[in-house]
Amino acid sequence: MFDSTLIEVALGLFATYALLSLLGTAIAEIIVALLNVRAKNLASAVEELLTDNQIARKFYQHPYVKNLNNDSPAKRPQSLPSRTFAQALLSAVESVASADSRPRNPRANPVNTLRATVGKITDPAMRDALITAIDSADGKIEQARDNVAQWFDAAMERVTQQYKRYTQKILLAIGLILAVAINVDTIHIASVLAHSPALREQVGSDAITAAQFWQARYDQIAEPQPLAVSVQPEAIPAAEKKLDFKAIYDDLAGLNVPIGWDEPAWDYAKERCFIFPMLGWLLTAFAVSLGAPFWFDLIAKVAPLRPSERQAEDVAAKNQPK
Repeated sequence: MFDSTLIEVALGLFATYALLSLLGTAIAEIIVALLNVRAKNLASAVEELLTDNQIARKFYQHPYVKNLNNDSPAKRPQSLPSRTFAQALLSAVESVASADSRPRNPRANPVNTLRATVGKITDPAMRDALITAIDSADGKIEQARDNVAQWFDAAMERVTQQYKRYTQKILLAIGLILAVAINVDTIHIASVLAHSPALREQVGSDAITAAQFWQARYDQIAEPQPLAVSVQPEAIPAAEKKLDFKAIYDDLAGLNVPIGWDEPAWDYAKERCFIFPMLGWLLTAFAVSLGAPFWFDLIAKVAPLRPSERQAEDVAAKNQPK
């Protein structure tokens, strides 16, 4: 049996972290968009694969790739479907090779023709990778394209993880700024909730309600797609709604946890020479860096452990017809 005080305090903290993480995530996405981080990371990764400059240039000129950025075709795309990569790359290789060779025999096996074309690539690393993909296709051109797409996916997994670590660092910095600016001190919040039964119970209920509402809103807004995606961008639904900063902050304030810089908060921080508040802010910043989905999931797991929730479940179970 879990201690109800611990559960209520945990729910209050988790909901605070979740809402603050939503604010941080929205700000982080704005920063990433302004810095064009996704497009730069993807371009860098593609350049590592397409080491032949002539082929790389033809690749970016391919209509499939140019159409990924309808707003500004001159810019690099922010995400790239693996099938699009494979089709555009093989087309670019064929375009470069055909400029220096005789016309292709229409009766020739397309896989053999493709292999011969790839064999003309001067860069050994790129050439060997593509030949391996073609040789393992069992003579099927579609399988060869799929193998090239898988080669791209494997390379993008590492880049996507690097991108996630980068954004998590941004979220950590934003979390610290928000924690100080709004005075979200984990230690102080936990202490106040632990010694205030009425507030603790109310916060526990409000935390569950707020988490359910904002998780539903968050799910409506697609998380940033990985740098490599498995479908065409037009098949990915665009987010129709954006996170409302004011609404999130209002719900955060509505939890009635002790945040903000009123006079008692200043007195509390000064009395402790800002040492405990700084530790509390650091804990909050780390919690924010974990992201809102982490805290939503944790709230969903902890909420049923509340005594009131268990009692409601017991009553519902007794009222069920046998």
